[in-house]
Amino acid sequence: MDPAAKLGMKRAITIRIETELLARAREVAERENRTLPNFIETVLKERLKADERPPAKKRRRFDPDFRSASKPE
Repeated sequence: MDPAAKLGMKRAITIRIETELLARAREVAERENRTLPNFIETVLKERLKADERPPAKKRRRFDPDFRSASKPE
């Protein structure tokens, strides 16, 4: 884990983003009376929180003999 993250500090990053996407993000941020960085961070946090779910159960590989092995003969 990043040492700054352990202390709750923020870190500056550089990203490339499509011009139209950036323009739309700025519009929404302004409507919500937020700075662009705050808007981006908020949206990212919401998305990551939505992704917090229990890990998927491991699927068993298909075994063609599974059914025949479990049925009494």
